[in-house]
Amino acid sequence: MSYIKINILLLLSIVHIAVFGQDRSYRLFGQVLDKELLEPVVNVHVLVVGTNIGTITDAEGKFEIDLIDREGVRLRFFHTAFEMLEMGLDAADRDLIKVFLQEKQYQTQEIVIRATNESLVRGSVPGKMVLKQKEILITPALLGEPDIVRSLQLLPGIQSVNEGNSGIYVRGGSPGQNYILFDGIELMNPSHLMGIYSVFNPYLVDNVAFYKGNAPVDYNNRLASSIVVNSIDNKKGDYNWVANIGNLTSNICYQGKTRNNKWFFHAGFRRSYLEGIRFVAEQFIEDEENYFTSNKFNFYDFNGKIKYQGKQSSVTLAWYSGGDVFEFAQNRNKIALDNKWGNQGAVVLIKHLFGSRFSMNSSLAYSGYKSDLNLGILEQKLSFNNRYSHVKAQTGFVYDADKHVVRFGLAAQCRQIMPHSLDLSLGSGVDDARIEYLHRIFEVYAGDEYRVLPRLDVYFGGGVQLYQHADKLTNGFSDDKAYSQALDKARFMFKGIVNFTYLLTSHSSIKGSVGYVPQNIHLTSIASIPLPSDVWMPATGKVPEENGKQLTLGYFKEIDKWDVEMGIEGYSRWQENQLMLNVNFQGDEIVDFEDNFFKGESKAYGIEVYAKKSYGKFNSNISYTLGWVQQRFDELNDGKWHDAKYDRRHDLNVLCSYRINDRIDLGGVFVYASGNKTTLPVGRYWMMGDIANDYEGINNYRMPGYQRFDLSVNYKLKSDVFKESVLNFSVINVFNRSNPYFIYYDVLAGEGSYDLDISARQVSLFPILPSISWKFKF
Repeated sequence: MSYIKINILLLLSIVHIAVFGQDRSYRLFGQVLDKELLEPVVNVHVLVVGTNIGTITDAEGKFEIDLIDREGVRLRFFHTAFEMLEMGLDAADRDLIKVFLQEKQYQTQEIVIRATNESLVRGSVPGKMVLKQKEILITPALLGEPDIVRSLQLLPGIQSVNEGNSGIYVRGGSPGQNYILFDGIELMNPSHLMGIYSVFNPYLVDNVAFYKGNAPVDYNNRLASSIVVNSIDNKKGDYNWVANIGNLTSNICYQGKTRNNKWFFHAGFRRSYLEGIRFVAEQFIEDEENYFTSNKFNFYDFNGKIKYQGKQSSVTLAWYSGGDVFEFAQNRNKIALDNKWGNQGAVVLIKHLFGSRFSMNSSLAYSGYKSDLNLGILEQKLSFNNRYSHVKAQTGFVYDADKHVVRFGLAAQCRQIMPHSLDLSLGSGVDDARIEYLHRIFEVYAGDEYRVLPRLDVYFGGGVQLYQHADKLTNGFSDDKAYSQALDKARFMFKGIVNFTYLLTSHSSIKGSVGYVPQNIHLTSIASIPLPSDVWMPATGKVPEENGKQLTLGYFKEIDKWDVEMGIEGYSRWQENQLMLNVNFQGDEIVDFEDNFFKGESKAYGIEVYAKKSYGKFNSNISYTLGWVQQRFDELNDGKWHDAKYDRRHDLNVLCSYRINDRIDLGGVFVYASGNKTTLPVGRYWMMGDIANDYEGINNYRMPGYQRFDLSVNYKLKSDVFKESVLNFSVINVFNRSNPYFIYYDVLAGEGSYDLDISARQVSLFPILPSISWKFKF
């Protein structure tokens, strides 16, 4: 009996403690941020002083921890890259608290080494490189302001190509094989003015994650790379306005937040007035060779973000709008080119933190793109009008366990694409056609980053897509019933990726990856036109989806004594179902647009070398790529392998900067690349009164190599009005080198009936271009 009484007393004691102890225990939510950059800090250890209670911050820098008592609690925060912080809590601390950590700095004499969250050696994803805003802004500000795409092109594996080309070419891939996200908005063309500027406003960008290998499955929707650009989502510094006024473009940005820190807003607008280029070019180039005598350049962009931050959730609205105009005319040979293009998009993003280890991201995004190309040569005229619209709803989850970081989710999307509204005049008549395609995609994916051993991290992920497609002609041949029935026909597409990182020592590692990825949309090139043009084409019953396989292996090392990080990485890529558009068609061939593609395959392989060094006032980056890219089409070149148009054997980029004093710094960039390949005739002959060209092979001629040396100087002005005031002087193409844009043949009549004077002419785009700009903050 006494035994039962004792158990009852113990049970009552436990219930008493549980009931009355509830008033003394509670759950604390918090977020850890970089004090200077106001960015979330991942993997911070949070410990309750004097206990064994602790946790780790998640990908948003957030944590939650259960505390027994509200009073007298002290928390300690540890991170290898930040100073340790210990702080006490007020009894009323129940909301989401913000904790700010100071980044460590190690300084001896003039050497300053800044610790980073993820190094080249320890990064868990092969081929991933992250650029933060501070790194972007310290690159030489050419043409008045730093540029994100130009910064990316200084990395190994990305071809600098040439002026006049807005595409990004990664490891032999085409521009359409890059998945570009800006705040969750898919952008189809990342550049302004055919590559001079990128569409990203550098003063509003927080960071850029660039995956040139096999990206995690939630970002892996293209064969070549994924570029994820995030704009700032919290106020930086003690200023609200940033402006950059130059002789070629101007840029103005605003950022602000409410006093309770729950609402944040930023917006930026840029506009060019490149009519000034014509005046500069006239000082160095004769009118006959001056590319700017009869042309027009213009661009604008406007983007922004509104964010609400709650205790455990946030809601964000972001948008982007931009457009370009490019016109070229050569009156003597009656050549006229008119090209207009632009991106538009918006996204609503909801983030919710269920706990310190489990979070959710949901988004609804719209993106649109248009490209209008009008080309006239003598009496022949060609017009391509391309349209693209995309709506995507996606929900993803992240679960952070001790040795696992699991990401999984699902997405539904709808695309409507008009590859062309074609008007083709060949002198004898006019043909026109317009066709639109609609497809829907449903996708599920999952990936796990698993720490197998203290020195070994492995990532494996996969996904499956249900792809439904239909086409609908809109030039008098539409069939709504057949259109709806075609949507019921579907195919499945699978992707899979395995990455690994093995630490040889604390300062060296080996990384490798293997992956298989399908791509259900093509960006095709026009075989007979050497000018930029965007023709987006979805996978259909006659046009299969692209498939790509990639294998990479690399060695990476850090030398702390000299503050050097370096790496060497090899890659091999195999791609199937590559498209090239043939515009040599007439009549009813235009209606069946899908039949006018050459279908082939490609392969690319190469070696990349990268080195980065910071020594006091001097910083430098060097990257070099040795690569090969080949293609094969059954209907071209007798089915033989040939070099691709953008096969670049050598690609070298050197970036250097030097800080003379606290007010003056210098920057320089040198770029060298082998010339692009093009197809030129080896001879000509008369046929029925006309001149016909005789060709041997495809891309049988390599154009001259591309070289450019740029300089930039920043001079900080003293000011009692502005938080910062900087004058920038920059010069692009210091040596005034005429880099090739394209080559055409000039034909003049001779003295005899059949005498012709035929000579090759190289068109060069940009001569030496000096610029001056003034950046200020207030």
